[in-house]
Amino acid sequence: MECLCPWGCDVVVPGIAGPSRYDATWLSFLEGVREMGLGHEALDVPCLKANFQGLGHDGGRFPGSDDVLTRYALTDLQNGWGIVADSPVAPVGLSHLTRRNLGNWSGQRARTRETVLNRTVVPPEVGCLNGVDNNVDLSGVANCLKTNGYSFVLRYLGGPCYNGVALTSGEVQALTSAGLMVGTIYVGANRVSAFTCGMQTFSQGQLDGAACAGLAQAIGQPSDSAIYLDLQGDQISSQASWLAYVQGWASIVSSHGYRPGVYSSPRQLQVIEGQPWGGDALLYWVAHWISVGPIVPPPCPTTEFSSAVLWQYSDGTCICGIPGFDIDSMQTPAGFFA
Repeated sequence: MECLCPWGCDVVVPGIAGPSRYDATWLSFLEGVREMGLGHEALDVPCLKANFQGLGHDGGRFPGSDDVLTRYALTDLQNGWGIVADSPVAPVGLSHLTRRNLGNWSGQRARTRETVLNRTVVPPEVGCLNGVDNNVDLSGVANCLKTNGYSFVLRYLGGPCYNGVALTSGEVQALTSAGLMVGTIYVGANRVSAFTCGMQTFSQGQLDGAACAGLAQAIGQPSDSAIYLDLQGDQISSQASWLAYVQGWASIVSSHGYRPGVYSSPRQLQVIEGQPWGGDALLYWVAHWISVGPIVPPPCPTTEFSSAVLWQYSDGTCICGIPGFDIDSMQTPAGFFA
């Protein structure tokens, strides 16, 4: 969602709610608050109300702090704005209102469903998170990655141009047990100056798409999650050839119940997005390296490519004693599973 009330630096708001309810009182408390320190801007409460209402919540009154509606109102707010809107135990106040300190409501069980007033609420994932990808088994460093602030891992299923270690169900278990979200990559046919492998035709794309779906099913990857086709930037084959291949691959991956995505350069992603079969039917993972290590807070993918949900912004980093990590940021739920 669009952030209607942007601010720059960290804003720390003390506990502002009484023990029993979130209502106009705690919102009004903030109306006179405009500075929380030198250079810090306080939030605009009328705008806060408008944003709550825009998310489908009553901007003037919420039940007690232990009420599920209150929890999801604040969760929606923080996920939409990329902020923390909670306290360590319960949302007794907007205790850490900041665009630089991503987090989630500490009492929330990620990706669980709760029924509220006869409707099902699925807590969305927090956007603009840091994650990694690599071509080796990461089971042994899963907890280390989580401890070091990474929220997701992208690993390779295989493909005609892949020579690394393929993802296994055992590795998936290790990663998800550590609290990491998992995404998958398929290295399809590529023709670039560094290497050439596979055939870039529509029919070959279909064959590779079927093989890709089979690999995903073999590791227990759930349907409705995403698989990203690795299409290296600066393809030296004709545009018509690699477009046909991507189209064929995506059509079959989709028919098997997975969400197709493409990893590539901004220029090639723009071409793919503009195709009749592209657009919103695909997820986009943009590759453009701007850093030699992680950036905190992570740069949001849409700042590099407007439709991107992932951005690989750094490569060749050693993390947890393992070399060769690429660092990625995620802006919205991008088809990961846990």
